[in-house]
Amino acid sequence: MLKIPQQQVFDRIESLPERVKEALYSESNANILWSICYAQHIPNQKIYMVATLVGDVILGFTHAEDLAQEISFQLELSISQA
Repeated sequence: MLKIPQQQVFDRIESLPERVKEALYSESNANILWSICYAQHIPNQKIYMVATLVGDVILGFTHAEDLAQEISFQLELSISQA
């Protein structure tokens, strides 16, 4: 998992367009993420890690095409679960 300095994360969030910030903090998006993870039998404690990885994509630290592979690697899941 990427080790991104906290200040760099804050700076990146501040530079986001307002609609992207809304998506990042959206309760409905969080519920969708939890529902998908639950359907894939991902344990609750690992869902937080998935949320962090998704956030890294939204913030531009990870490419969207690499997300499934990152989830698979970080959570030790099969690529089909990711």
